Amino acid sequence: MPQNTQTTPPKTTYFKLFYALLALFVFIVLIRLVSLALYPLMDPTEARYAEMARKMLELGDFVVLHYTYESPFWGKPPLSFWGSALGMSLFGVNEFGARIAPFVAGLLVCALFFAWRYDMRDFAPLQSPKEVQNLRQSHKKWQLQNLTRSRYTLALASSIIMLSTAIGLVACGAVMTDGFLLFCVGLCMVGFWNCVASQNLHIQDLESKAKNATNTSDKASQSTQKARFWGYVFFVGIGLGLLAKGPLIFVLSLVPIVGFAVLMWLFHRICQSRQISQNLTTNPQTAPAQTTTNASQNLTLHYSNLPLVSGTLLALLIALPWYILCEMKSEGFLEYFIIGEHFKRFLVSGWEGDLYGSAHSRTLGSIWIFFLVAFLPWSIIFVGFFARHFATLFAHFTISAKIPFMKASFFNATRDFAGQIAQNLLTHNAKTLYLTLWILTPLAFFTLSRNVLWTYVLPCVIPFSILLAQWIFSTRTKAFATYIWILPLVLVGGFGVFVPTQSAQNLLSPYHHKDIFTRFSGDSRLAFIGFSPSYSAEFYTHAKNDALRAKNPSITPLREEIYTRKELQECVALNSQTTHNQGLQSCALREILGTNERASIAIKTSDFATFGEFFARVAPAFSPIVESKGITLLQNFPTD
Repeated sequence: MPQNTQTTPPKTTYFKLFYALLALFVFIVLIRLVSLALYPLMDPTEARYAEMARKMLELGDFVVLHYTYESPFWGKPPLSFWGSALGMSLFGVNEFGARIAPFVAGLLVCALFFAWRYDMRDFAPLQSPKEVQNLRQSHKKWQLQNLTRSRYTLALASSIIMLSTAIGLVACGAVMTDGFLLFCVGLCMVGFWNCVASQNLHIQDLESKAKNATNTSDKASQSTQKARFWGYVFFVGIGLGLLAKGPLIFVLSLVPIVGFAVLMWLFHRICQSRQISQNLTTNPQTAPAQTTTNASQNLTLHYSNLPLVSGTLLALLIALPWYILCEMKSEGFLEYFIIGEHFKRFLVSGWEGDLYGSAHSRTLGSIWIFFLVAFLPWSIIFVGFFARHFATLFAHFTISAKIPFMKASFFNATRDFAGQIAQNLLTHNAKTLYLTLWILTPLAFFTLSRNVLWTYVLPCVIPFSILLAQWIFSTRTKAFATYIWILPLVLVGGFGVFVPTQSAQNLLSPYHHKDIFTRFSGDSRLAFIGFSPSYSAEFYTHAKNDALRAKNPSITPLREEIYTRKELQECVALNSQTTHNQGLQSCALREILGTNERASIAIKTSDFATFGEFFARVAPAFSPIVESKGITLLQNFPTD
């Protein structure tokens, strides 16, 4: 009999791979952290949301979001804007300050992987027979340590997969609401599973032996307390989700949970019916007892652990005060946000009620294409593993069901076939079913919607990463499971090298106006003639003004003046009919063109060329200081 005499843990494959993946994870996180400040805020989403968070800081209004200084923004709840506002209050009104909150949200999502209960059965294939033998002969605490490190290895692998997908790399640092929604959905789904699902019996057994636990009642009490804690985590996710994206949190979390619960109940009934039928055929007297014994081997869902009343109150306490205060301060918010944003936006193609943009009309089913593209390069590998996993799952049933079809009635054969599937799902694949429903819910929900964006697939990334990590480590090809991690190393490393280059700046140049409006002085009047400012123009001009006012509070807060091209044409026509600029007296632009204050004008380059003679005659003090992307910036004072 081998003795447990080892004083050091055996060096298994996962002992080595754990540290390699940990280094890779830290590398990816550092690359993404540094990159936050290396490129401008993109129009329209990033710059718009960053500017609204900046207005929140300037106005000191943390209840009603502001689209403009005069107009409230009813399209989104405030959680992500609170995060960006906090980041800018700590790190300044700049790209890093605006993006640090979604970056932290991405790290919190990674933390959820470490809270997930991975299936430990998937680790054996990669360990050599010698490693397995050494582990069996080692002390119980080394066995527990190996299992813990194996679980952490899977969590690191899942985090790396998420952060190296196209959408994961972008979302972990992009100023938008979807990253916060992802974290909230993760809280709900991980919290629910850890609350109601039975723990891995093998790990429980090792933990109890390693800790020499003997008091069964104490263990049961601790397990129930831990389960209820995760139940409260579920309701915290609901409450925060209502503040992150609104009622959509109910669809993305409750739909897969209810679907899973219904399927599990149905599978239990099928298994019981099949087992009773088989036992009655073989031994009618012991049928009930044998059925109970077999049922105990299946996954058990303990719904009593879920604190429904106190948890619901907690979720309402988190979210409801803001909704009430926002409606009180900005009447009409609830009708627009609940009905417009959550029903008409998805059900009405080209919805014209959008107050802040235009609806995105896509082909039905586009969400599936977005899924495959957004999760590149891992989506290619995922599809292959997914097909192999389910082909293997159903191949056994198809073959074993041939005999019942030949020897029994069609009803009995069908019942036996369904029972085999249900039994396998209950005992071996319940967690896979839960994760699959988690992935399918957003895809199915948006399949019949034309108004979709590629970011709508982001809630799928957590179960996607968990499943793919488990499938990679369940492969019997050790080289593949080891060297596949070179892929994210190369991709993210290439991203880190490319972002600071001029080529990257040129690639992103059409999507922002930072290069123009960072030349704005910050302490002068600013007028836009012939066009409305882009969101990035608003952010960078106001950021300049905010920085100067922080040093000199006497500087006037910036408020843009916007004039149409028609008003410019009318001024040109009036001036052409008079002499000595008398036409400016009745011209809409007279205050900005004839001002003696420091002033700047942004105008389309084509309009400045067309009306250059007019500007030279009536506003000779204004001269161009920068021209880019069809916009010219003028000012009536020397550049500092």
